[in-house]
Amino acid sequence: MKDFTLSHKRWQQIFDVQLLIALIWMLLEVIFQNKNSVGNLIQGAFFIIVLGLNFYNQRVNRQNGIIFEIVRWLNLFGLSTLFPSVWVEIGNYFLKNVPQLEILWVLLLWMSYLVLLLPLAILFAGSLKNWFLRLIGVGLLGTQYGPDSLLKIGKNLPWLHSITSQGVVAAFALLILACFLGKA
Repeated sequence: MKDFTLSHKRWQQIFDVQLLIALIWMLLEVIFQNKNSVGNLIQGAFFIIVLGLNFYNQRVNRQNGIIFEIVRWLNLFGLSTLFPSVWVEIGNYFLKNVPQLEILWVLLLWMSYLVLLLPLAILFAGSLKNWFLRLIGVGLLGTQYGPDSLLKIGKNLPWLHSITSQGVVAAFALLILACFLGKA
């Protein structure tokens, strides 16, 4: 059987799509929900800085420079918590506004949650050589565990609600993440 692996470039493209989805969602929140609090402005400014540094780093294409290290740790610190929170907000929006397709939404959300932080792991944590820094990177990626229990799945689907609230999906997501980090 032929081994199928995604190239570094493909993981970067997936990561870029995640960045753009997060940016669009944050802009839509500010525009339509009038969330202009200081916390949201700080979060937005931080995200714009990280986004700009990521795209600058891709243009210059330096994998070992100081800018790359700054981008790596900003991504691991900030985006490892931002991506799951955006995922929860988008998921709750669809679960609330399109309840007829709740089972489909939950299954799609579960599938996307399983691979949500893989681009961060492959691009930034997997290339760490120092074991202590890699441990810190893995710990930061471990923040993914838990936000899936914040999905507002209806009580009329108790088995979906039970699987999500008990952390089964998050455990599988961490297992997949650990396997990819081990391979890297």
